[in-house]
Amino acid sequence: MNCSKTEILIHALLDNELATSHAIDVEAHLRTCAACSENLAAFATTRKAVIQADLMEFAPTSLRKRLQLVPSPIVGATVAVAAANSRCLSQRSFAPGLLLGVAVSAAVAATILLASSLSWIIK
Repeated sequence: MNCSKTEILIHALLDNELATSHAIDVEAHLRTCAACSENLAAFATTRKAVIQADLMEFAPTSLRKRLQLVPSPIVGATVAVAAANSRCLSQRSFAPGLLLGVAVSAAVAATILLASSLSWIIK
C-alpha cells in the first residue's frame, strides 16, 4: 500500500466502508506513514466537527402541511400504472434485445469466417 492508494481509501476507512482486507492494508500503511496518519487525524477531526454542528434543516411547518394536502390517490394510481407498464415492457423488451444479440453474434461470426477464408486464400 502506498500513499496515493491510502489517500483514496482513507475516507472509506473513516466511514467503515472498506472490506476487511483493504482496511488491514490501509491501517498497516497508516502505522508506518506519518503524513497519511496526519491526514487521517485531520479528516476525523473535520468529520467530528461536522457531525457535532448539527446542520440538518427541517422544512417549515407551513410547507409540510401543504405537502400533506397533495392528494395521495393520484400518486397511488401513478404507481399502479407504472407497475402495469413495467410488466408489459419487460415482456416486450426481451425480444428486441434477443434479436440484437443474435444479429451481433452473426455479424461477428461472419467476420471471423471471412477473415479466416481470406487468410487461407492469401497463403
